[in-house]
Amino acid sequence: MQKNNSAFSAAALAIALLCTAVPAHATIMITFSPTASHINVGDSTTVDVSISGLGSEVLSAFDFNVIYDPAILNWQFATVLPVCNQLFAGSCSLNDLTQGYLGASGVSSETDTDLANMQPDNFLLATIQLVGVSDGATIVTLGPDLSTERAFIGLRAQPLTVDVGSTCISVGTGVCSASSVPEPATLALMALSAAGLGFTRRRATS
Repeated sequence: MQKNNSAFSAAALAIALLCTAVPAHATIMITFSPTASHINVGDSTTVDVSISGLGSEVLSAFDFNVIYDPAILNWQFATVLPVCNQLFAGSCSLNDLTQGYLGASGVSSETDTDLANMQPDNFLLATIQLVGVSDGATIVTLGPDLSTERAFIGLRAQPLTVDVGSTCISVGTGVCSASSVPEPATLALMALSAAGLGFTRRRATS
């Protein structure tokens, strides 16, 4: 009975740690779809970049850069026009059009109230077509700089806190390893879970 109580206490501790690590409110996320894909050299693939979980927030401006290894992939085509024409109603542009570093930015001319009426919780931000140029695998995600490479603005011109995902694209003989997929937040949760399990086993054997 003592072992069961110890195991229960350890499990409760692990759950408590997880709860403190994950915000109770819905998380705004930038996702890449598909989450992984494989193409041959010379073939192309399309990646969609979306925002989700806005809830009571809106997207009123953005400035982001999609990064990847240009030795493995080159971009052929990209657009942010659908969101700008239908859900944003503002000025949008593609910039930093160097291979491996594709930028997009936009500022809406609508009021916060109008944006709230226009925008759903989840919608497509950009579509990018990439072509495989050599064997290998690369992560496609956003650059790390919060002010220029993953800046998203919401109500009252305030910065939005977002979780940024990624996709892995393998070309030819390249392979996306399992270790390349989890984001830092996911890794933190896995570490906390493992710590809780380890604590349970130590208590159960003592």
